[in-house]
Amino acid sequence: MPLPAKRLACLDLETFRFGLEHGPLPHPVTYAIAWRDPDTRQISTWLFGNGDEGVEDYILRMLEDEDLIIVGHNFAFDLAVLHIHHPRLRVAIWAALAAGRLRCTLIQESLLRVATTGKIRKNKHGEPLKLAQAALESAYLGIDRSAAKENELAVRVRYAEVDGLPASRYREIDPAFDTYPREDVSYCLQIAECQEAAPGSLTTRELHLAANLSLELQREERLHLHPAQVEHLGGMVDTELDEAKLGKLIRAGIMRPAMPPRPFGNGAQDHAEGCDRHGCACYDIQPKRKRIDGVLTAIGYQRKHAKGCERPRCTCPPMMTEADPASINTKMRDLHVVDLCRKHEWMVPLTETGQETLRQEKVPVDMLPKNEEGEPQYVSVAGEVLNQLAVDCPIMYEYRHRHRLQKIAQFVGRMRAVLAAGFDYIVPSYRILLETGRVSASGVRKGQQVGSDEAPLPAENILQIPNPPKKRVEGLEFLYDLDARTCITPPPGELFVNADFSSLELVTTAQTTWDLFGREGKSRCVHRELINEGVDLHAFFGAQIPTQRSVAVGDWGDKYRALPDFRRAVRRGDRREAYEVFARLKLEDPESEAYKFYKRMRNMAKPETLGLIGGLGAYKLAYKIAPQYDVDMDQATAEILKRLWLETFVEMVLYFRWIDSQLAGSDTFHYTSRFGFVRNHCGYCAACNGKAMQTPGAEAAKLALFYVGRAAYDPSQGSLLLGRFKPNLFVHDEIGGRTPDDHTAPYVAMEVGRLMEKGLKAACPDVEGKAEPLLAYTWRKKNEPKYDARGLLIPCDEPLVVPA
Repeated sequence: MPLPAKRLACLDLETFRFGLEHGPLPHPVTYAIAWRDPDTRQISTWLFGNGDEGVEDYILRMLEDEDLIIVGHNFAFDLAVLHIHHPRLRVAIWAALAAGRLRCTLIQESLLRVATTGKIRKNKHGEPLKLAQAALESAYLGIDRSAAKENELAVRVRYAEVDGLPASRYREIDPAFDTYPREDVSYCLQIAECQEAAPGSLTTRELHLAANLSLELQREERLHLHPAQVEHLGGMVDTELDEAKLGKLIRAGIMRPAMPPRPFGNGAQDHAEGCDRHGCACYDIQPKRKRIDGVLTAIGYQRKHAKGCERPRCTCPPMMTEADPASINTKMRDLHVVDLCRKHEWMVPLTETGQETLRQEKVPVDMLPKNEEGEPQYVSVAGEVLNQLAVDCPIMYEYRHRHRLQKIAQFVGRMRAVLAAGFDYIVPSYRILLETGRVSASGVRKGQQVGSDEAPLPAENILQIPNPPKKRVEGLEFLYDLDARTCITPPPGELFVNADFSSLELVTTAQTTWDLFGREGKSRCVHRELINEGVDLHAFFGAQIPTQRSVAVGDWGDKYRALPDFRRAVRRGDRREAYEVFARLKLEDPESEAYKFYKRMRNMAKPETLGLIGGLGAYKLAYKIAPQYDVDMDQATAEILKRLWLETFVEMVLYFRWIDSQLAGSDTFHYTSRFGFVRNHCGYCAACNGKAMQTPGAEAAKLALFYVGRAAYDPSQGSLLLGRFKPNLFVHDEIGGRTPDDHTAPYVAMEVGRLMEKGLKAACPDVEGKAEPLLAYTWRKKNEPKYDARGLLIPCDEPLVVPA
């Protein structure tokens, strides 16, 4: 069979179903190809079965044809299946990706949407927008194949029936085995042609597909669970959630204590088969009635015996209700929030639904919507609300702590369900493109059973594993080894290799402001200057905080006054000298007052240096961003620190003015990334965050994913990672995997870090960014690189030992 005509062809696979037996990348059964004849303009299709000879050779010729662009829907999955089950194609796949000759209609549709409407999966009214091929067929071609796609008995889930057969025999079993893949691949080709002519930007489509292939291959490597640690962590969480440690919530009525099983109020008994009252002819259940407003109304049921029944009263035990676990009384919680806000003269926080209700009814915010019982509705308990209330209220402090523990308890519960279903691993489930250009993830939905048809794989949202709690409530003692990541460990004889970018958001901000203002000399770019000089920006700004008297005094005033060198540098107003004196405090004894002062001020700087770039106001800084770094501050302090931050990083004043100039409409903004990613119709903070941090950070991370993935799987690269590094983890700016626990492990880790820096350098060529690799036996939030006397990486922890 000749190769398709030049320029554009479509490739689509049909495979076995996902599941415990076939894994996340099942074996391919059918290979469908479509192309449009350049002379007749007719679409031709060709079908291979895995029983046909020469299919691998033919696809290899397609991949190596430098004049051919190959497209598919959700193409990264098909490429990953080919990569796993046809090793001969690996070099050609990576080469075609690097040359930009592979494309995905799903990615292209996402890019077109974000460049025009600004939304990918929901429109401006919040209604869902589908990206499945059936939805695109309807939108572009006016064809409705939803029945063939969504039917549980559809041919698309039955391809195991033709496993091992040539495509010529498909019609003997069911003609649909032949027509369905031909339609799929033909319509996908037409969608791709329509997308090429649609308005919007497709500039970065090759980058996203290359990263998507790396993420799909990570699914095959899997993340192994440590069953004993799952149970141990579950026991610790149960201890932390014990009512004895949450007494304030119970006494305030916000938490209902657990209730053991108790007798039914109507005195019903659990009669045994041999009971002489069991089966009594006169034993009956009759409605119990009461007059309410003059009407005889049934209010329950009662059990009665006829008069004269001589059967004695039995001694069978009473029927018992089910036990009730501890739960939150949301009405009491909301009333408590309202009382606190009115006490402090704060605006009562409402959910988006409540805010919309008030807007529609045009009433003041203080007039909260009420339910039939006169209780407030739609009171918000979002993270920043809890953080604000927790500063002054021990009860809400305890509620916030319980809320964090509940997230860990939910994660552990999901891991227990995975183990009970027969899996000893979880599979990251990524979506390659959000409106910001970043990656998102999803897991098994609530109510779905792992291993069932609706959730055949133990998928987990690896990007949102809950962090361990950091703070304690006054008067209570909490455990601190509650890191949910410790449930995930490499198999025996292997180590985790983790590498993450150092201050990626600050590096991308430095590059963005340099491109906008520094290159043409419009402003100093302090971010870029300091990073390229090796200055720690958190410590640099932390050294400026004591210059603000209202912030530096208090608990830390004595420590500040006990450091004469630092105090003199501050008085002279020399920011650089103050930083150099301040930075030396890092070398002090960790138990000394000087070191604690350094850690406190540096940690207090993180919310400003990382949070204010997104255009936040003082309220969000104090109550949303600061608690993420274990910093408690009020709104007045946040105002002072924001003003100091703008004085320190002078280019950011121009940056916010530039964002203001990017209005796309009456109240929305737009921006374009360095690589050409276009985002339209976003809010002000979304534009600030996206232009400086999220979008360029995502592009750097995706480049790193491509470089690391290719080195680990492409034999033509001759990399140390080939066969020795198995990538299986990606979390925003962190790439992880496993490697044998031997003498090569330090070199593997350093090579992963080098390749990540290569990706960062391509995205931020004018700023000196770094990636820090480490080795570990267990994945933990607090892991830090550790080196031996020769300067080689060694494991930063000991092998996990679970207490009996």
